[in-house]
Amino acid sequence: MNTEIITKNGNTYTFTRKKYLDVNGNPLYFVHYLDLGLDKYESTKLTRKAGLRKFTGKEYGGGFTFQSYNIADHANFFESLGLFRKPHNY
Repeated sequence: MNTEIITKNGNTYTFTRKKYLDVNGNPLYFVHYLDLGLDKYESTKLTRKAGLRKFTGKEYGGGFTFQSYNIADHANFFESLGLFRKPHNY
């Protein structure tokens, strides 16, 4: 399990690469809903627009999955949509 940490505007975001691939062989990543600046673990119009799918497994906790070959570009895209709006406090 690989973990990539990206710092944007003084905030740190953690993306975890899942050990298995999607149906087409693309890498899947997990991001916790608190890292996205969301208060609740629920799918919204914003998360669907970002291409995030709710993760229902128990191995990582509440969060979302997405496929990506370039995490930095996805972090910029999420930030442009208004995700990552506040730092998380675990």
